[in-house]
Amino acid sequence: MPVRPARFIMPLPADIPIMPGEIKAAKAARRLPVGLILFFSVVLLGVLLRMAVSYSDHDKNQIDSVMTRAMIARVPKGTLLPVTLRDGARILQIVRADVKYQGQIPTTCVYVKVLDPKTGAQDPKAIGELTCIEGLKYPLH
Repeated sequence: MPVRPARFIMPLPADIPIMPGEIKAAKAARRLPVGLILFFSVVLLGVLLRMAVSYSDHDKNQIDSVMTRAMIARVPKGTLLPVTLRDGARILQIVRADVKYQGQIPTTCVYVKVLDPKTGAQDPKAIGELTCIEGLKYPLH
């Protein structure tokens, strides 16, 4: 009967060195070039700024839409009108309207306050809004 050692040790895989100093240098991790990182940062910043501008345009468009319909319906001064802005539901209160002429064409400009529907207080983000409707001659009373 052949003599075997008391325990058998499996050989190491080929990529693990046996002797010290035989270690292979690890490959450097791939990095994006600095120029590419800066480019993507500028593009991201541009997208975020564009979104901020479009959100403020959204609120202005909502207010203009509601006020145009109200002025065509000839609502009186002090009327409260509901509107949904990006921050949620708000109430518009008509403060005054002025008629201006550009040549022969009248333009009615309406000044409104934006109110919080829960408290009735003026919204600090939107102090006041001005909507002008060209071709409409309608001063509020």
